[in-house]
Amino acid sequence: MELLLALPIVVLLGLGVVQFCLVYQARHALEHALVTAARHGALAHASGDAILDGLAAGLVPYLYGAEDFAGLVAAEARAREHVQVGLAAGWIAVRQRSPTRESFEDWAEPARDERGELLSGVIEIPNDNLDSRRLRMQPVSGAAGGHLGEPIGRLSGQSLADANLLRLELAYGVRLAVPVVGRVVLRTLGWWHGCRGEVTGPGQGAGMTAPGTDRLGLLRLPLPGAPSGTAHWGCPFYEAEDPQGAGVGRLPLVAAATVRMMSTARRSALTVPRSGEVASGSSGGPADVASSAGQDGPPGGAGRQTDPASNRQPGRESPRQRTPGDDEAGAATSTFTNGFLRIGSDRAYPVPTPHPALCNG
Repeated sequence: MELLLALPIVVLLGLGVVQFCLVYQARHALEHALVTAARHGALAHASGDAILDGLAAGLVPYLYGAEDFAGLVAAEARAREHVQVGLAAGWIAVRQRSPTRESFEDWAEPARDERGELLSGVIEIPNDNLDSRRLRMQPVSGAAGGHLGEPIGRLSGQSLADANLLRLELAYGVRLAVPVVGRVVLRTLGWWHGCRGEVTGPGQGAGMTAPGTDRLGLLRLPLPGAPSGTAHWGCPFYEAEDPQGAGVGRLPLVAAATVRMMSTARRSALTVPRSGEVASGSSGGPADVASSAGQDGPPGGAGRQTDPASNRQPGRESPRQRTPGDDEAGAATSTFTNGFLRIGSDRAYPVPTPHPALCNG
C-alpha cells in the first residue's frame, strides 16, 4: 500500500528533475545564442536583420547541430525559419534595450558610408575616438549632469560611452518535452496568470473544455478570467501551437546580454523607447517587441523634432577599436517578469582595454 502511494509521487518528482535539467540546459543555450546575436549586431550597426541572423546561428547547436559545413549551412537556414516562425507566433521576442530611441535623440549624428559620404535619412551614434569624444561631445537635449567628466543626456540618461553599449533581451519559449510534468507546469502557469486561450502540453490538443474552465485528468479547475483587453505576457508562450495548429505550449525563458559596439549604432525596428518597459500583466508583453517600431514615443518626446547634427563637433576622427570605460549604469534594465522564469543572470562581455604601459612602449 505504501508503495502505491509513494510511487506516483516519486515518479512525478523524478520527471520534474529531468524537466528542470532540460530547461536549465536550454537557458545556457539561449545565453550563447543571444551573445552571438549581440556580437553580430555590434559589427553591423545594430541592424535588426544582423541580430536575428546571429540569433539563428547561435541556436543551431541547441536545435539541430551539424557534422560538416554543408550541414551547418542547412541548419542555419532552418534556424532562421525557426526564428521567423517564433517571432510571428509570439513565442520568440527580441528587444534592444540600449541604445534606446532617446539615445539616438541625444547622441546621433548624420551617418556616413565607408567613403565618408552622407547617407540620406540615416543617423548613427558615433563610436570612434571615444577617449576624447566622450568628454567633449554634448547631448542634443542638454546635459543632465556628468559622471567622471562625461556629460549625461537629459532624455536618455546615458553618456556617449553608455550609448555605445548594445544590450539585447530575449524571451524564448522552450518546449517542455517530459510527459505529464510539462502539461502540469503549463496548465498551472496558464491558470495562475488567467490566460483565456488554450493552455496545452506536449502531445496535447485543446487545453480548455469551455471559456474560463480547465480539466486536468478528472479534476475540473476554474480559471480566473483576465480583465478585458489585458493578458499576461506569458500567455502567448503557454498557448503556442506548432505549424499544424496543434497546441504544444512553451515555457518562456528570459536572457540578456551586453556587448560594446564595434561599429556605429543605427536605429532599427528592435529599438524601443526608454519608457517602453512592459510590466507584468500588461497587454503589450514581449510578444510584440519584434515590431516595436510601431510603439508610441516616449513621454515628453512625442512630436519632438531635433537636428541630430546640432551641437556636434565637425569632422570625423580616425576610427579606433578601443572603447574605454566600463560604466554600464546608463544601459536600460530588463523589465520582463522576475522569478522562476528567469534562470541565471545577465551576461556582459566588455571589450578588453590594453594597459597604458603597453601603449607607451
